[in-house]
Amino acid sequence: MQREDRLEQLLLRWQELRQLGQDVSPQALCADCPELAEALLHKTEAISYWETFLGMRCDTGRPASSPPADCPATLDGDSPEPSETATGNEVARSIP
Repeated sequence: MQREDRLEQLLLRWQELRQLGQDVSPQALCADCPELAEALLHKTEAISYWETFLGMRCDTGRPASSPPADCPATLDGDSPEPSETATGNEVARSIP
């Protein structure tokens, strides 16, 4: 199996486990292929960063598909009203 194919399989498994609420390290997933651990770590860190940046994950680290009650991030498009999140801003004019 090609290196990239195996890396993608490991990444998919990492994501599946996270969705089940299991926080498994890339090193644990790469027990039988330690040469891929560093590359998998970089990929998982990038995904975690972007999920947090885009509001898809809460500070708790849980996916937004199952957020705690105090987390506003969701995957179904629900979000706090603009008046709750942006204060002191107004629209000067709309662009046609």
